[in-house]
Amino acid sequence: MADHALNSPEFSLGVTQLTTQLAQRRQNVTAILRQLRPDWHFVTPLGGFYLWVTQADRNVFEHLLEQHLLVTPGPIYGADRSAFRFNFAGLDYRQQRLLIQRLS
Repeated sequence: MADHALNSPEFSLGVTQLTTQLAQRRQNVTAILRQLRPDWHFVTPLGGFYLWVTQADRNVFEHLLEQHLLVTPGPIYGADRSAFRFNFAGLDYRQQRLLIQRLS
């Protein structure tokens, strides 16, 4: 079954569509963050689901929670409180608009 699923044209098409969606979401979210948070530093990845963000506010996690934005705090990964991991993969167009409102 696994061989059939992985070799089916539908699987390949689905992967292509998902890759395209993720690339568009990455592009949109990085543009939003660069415009609204120019003090946040990150490298735009070539793939994946996350941005690793560094910035000066050591209480950024709490401030983002107040805006109903959930990120993964840097200390979980051994970094300090001014870093965090931001998941852009799940942010569809509607959620991107909410991101703009909450960061404005």
